[in-house]
Amino acid sequence: MQGFITFEDNIRKVVISAKFMGMDISVNESEQNTFEYQQDIDVVASYETTDDTIYITLANERKGFLSNIISFSGPTVRTKLLVKSSVKEIELKTINGDINIDELKLDRVYLNVTSGDIDINDSTIGLVAVKAITGDIKIDNCHIGCLEGTITTGDATVSNSLLKELNCSVITGDLKINKLSSDFLRSRLNLVTGDAKIFISGTQPVNYTSKSTRFTSNVRSNIPLIQDGFSRLDKRSLDISVVTGDINIVGIEENCEYAENSCSGTASQSKTAEQRAKNSGNFLTPEEQKVLKLLDEKKISFEFAVELLQELGYNKEEAVKTLNNRGYSE
Repeated sequence: MQGFITFEDNIRKVVISAKFMGMDISVNESEQNTFEYQQDIDVVASYETTDDTIYITLANERKGFLSNIISFSGPTVRTKLLVKSSVKEIELKTINGDINIDELKLDRVYLNVTSGDIDINDSTIGLVAVKAITGDIKIDNCHIGCLEGTITTGDATVSNSLLKELNCSVITGDLKINKLSSDFLRSRLNLVTGDAKIFISGTQPVNYTSKSTRFTSNVRSNIPLIQDGFSRLDKRSLDISVVTGDINIVGIEENCEYAENSCSGTASQSKTAEQRAKNSGNFLTPEEQKVLKLLDEKKISFEFAVELLQELGYNKEEAVKTLNNRGYSE
């Protein structure tokens, strides 16, 4: 049995909260604004409107005072939100449950989930702000102005998509972003335990600041990383903080589609340190890139480059092989 709430065409923002219970919700575009919910469990739905906003609340009808103290969970209700194109902002909050958003064009989306997965597909959204305690986030085939995320435990994957800005904090989990636009705005990544792979359109250098724990973390790239100490550039800049894990930054040609392995990341085979880094199968840290650049500019000898790489943790055989693989020789 289904319950229905319909609302007026002037509504531009929808706020839905599930109290002391879970909510699985799918969100799609429609010709009429409607919220559908499962009525065959103990659910009470209420709503109010103010100006251009509707607030919908789902509550567990049998949730008593004692159970409120003992437990914060309850039944999980299946729901569906259908909105007209005039709705521009959606805010969803649930203790547990999955959220699916498909084929929407919105200004802002706010998602707060204690336990559950989030899927966003085939959508154009100005701002996606996510707070998830336990669960995975998947975004596919989307254009997003800014992705803001705080994830305690879970993985976040963005595929076949284009982002203008990224601000993410992950406590435990892996992050894969494919991809940031060539002129992306200054972005921030905070990773405590886990790995991250960030694809960036264009093979131009990326300005960055990094706070990483030595011996337990690495930041590597196939394109030049320029330490951004004081300029604080607004575009094509990354602020990175990692405690335990590896971060790989992958530059790909601007005319390349989103497929991870379809482009080499370089447009020529010129023997500069920058191109050697791009053409290598292995990613380099900024320190390793500096060694190659000094060697390429003939400011240091091959032997001294080997010594510098040894200072960075290579043994002599690994250092020589690394340089030889990039076309350098004694």
